[in-house]
Amino acid sequence: MTDGVGRRTVSDALDGAVSGLAGRTLEQLAAKSQLGAKLYWTASERYYRSRCAGDADAYPSPPDPFKLEWVDPDRIPRHTRRRYPPWKGRARRFGEVRGGEWDRRDRPDVDPAYRGPPPELFVADRFEESVLYRSSEAHFDRGVDWEETPLFADLKRLIRTDDREYEYVWHGCRSVEDVRSRFRYLDGLYDAIRQDGFRSQWEMVLRDPERGFRDWFENEITVDVGRDGELLLVCGKHRLTIAKLLGVDRIPVLFLVRHPEWMARRREALRTPPAADHPDLRDVPTGA
Repeated sequence: MTDGVGRRTVSDALDGAVSGLAGRTLEQLAAKSQLGAKLYWTASERYYRSRCAGDADAYPSPPDPFKLEWVDPDRIPRHTRRRYPPWKGRARRFGEVRGGEWDRRDRPDVDPAYRGPPPELFVADRFEESVLYRSSEAHFDRGVDWEETPLFADLKRLIRTDDREYEYVWHGCRSVEDVRSRFRYLDGLYDAIRQDGFRSQWEMVLRDPERGFRDWFENEITVDVGRDGELLLVCGKHRLTIAKLLGVDRIPVLFLVRHPEWMARRREALRTPPAADHPDLRDVPTGA
């Protein structure tokens, strides 16, 4: 951990997160000392834990809402089918248990208030069938220029639509030049992972005094867990795409929403160890 925490991060944390502390004093401490940084991380983590859904706490041996596990990227075959965008309001969904057919739907319904790019660019029956994945595969594996990919064609069409219903077409992109800049970012991310390996966002956040606890959980690859234990992607599609294309053996993931039938499987694992390894059962104490 670095000695200081950037003023932006501390100010964000103080916005309701640490109202019981003297805000100005904490901000000054955090900007100047290791003690201030420790106070920030303690207060910030407690705040976000207090916002978690807490549904899983009703089950025996509940999982830590912010537990992180390393998993094989191939164990994430699909996007979650909860309402799109599934990452909306995620700070309150850690530890949520939700019943219903959301893990078996062919496609998610879309939040009427959503004004981002169409889900069809990123969500398909299988993760590798999406426009984003196929375009990334063409670019990174076969050397196709980004501007010759289906993704670029679709984004350019959306940008040039006169009566555009989207506030942005991809990660804040509102122009073709924005899209090109995003492609350059992905090229850099691909090269960094290829050269240095896949690192947890937690590790990277701790090294950056301008980032905080929320930056961690909003940027780590996050999954839901369906009734049969299937890991369903919530967010992190770009890094998951790159990990799959590079053949990375394992990546860090956080867990968001779980199906109650899966929670019942976790309860069974307390008595009988599971026959196969599952990343969301590693924390279950067996033989209880």
